[in-house]
Order: sequence, then structure tokens, then C-alpha cells
Amino acid sequence: MNDKRQQIIDTDWVERVLARMLVMHPMLNEAEAIATVRDVARFPNWLEMPPEVAAERACARLRARRPVVRPAPVVSPGLHRLM
Repeated sequence: MNDKRQQIIDTDWVERVLARMLVMHPMLNEAEAIATVRDVARFPNWLEMPPEVAAERACARLRARRPVVRPAPVVSPGLHRLM
């Protein structure tokens, strides 16, 4: 007898969360978004959330995992010589 429970996930919910994540963050890698949604869909309380709320929280989780990389300040060549 198999004791493992299989969780049925509403595909419409997943699609709406993915669409919302990609709209909120257009630079988001689609594969990374899918992996994040798959990760959070394991928790029953996430599945009870509206897709918009779940997408915002999933993006927050993704940002927390990924460090923010800011570009170096641009210094003009003339200013660089004065330093």
C-alpha cells in the first residue's frame, strides 16, 4: 500500500501565478519562475491564496534568494583622470 499522498494542483491557479509573476517582473527568467511556483505549490496554505497574492509572495521569495546586483557607477573618463 502506498502511503504517499499525491497533491492535485489546480493548473489554472499555477498559470495565473506564473503570468502574474512574469508581468510583475518582466526580466524574470521563465524557468526560474516555474521552479519557484513548483516549490511554493507544495504548501497547502499557498494554494488557498489568490494567484495575485501568491505571485507577489513568490517574487519576494525569489528576490530573497537572489542577491541584488547593482551596476557600478559610471565615471566619465575626464573625471577619472582627476582622481
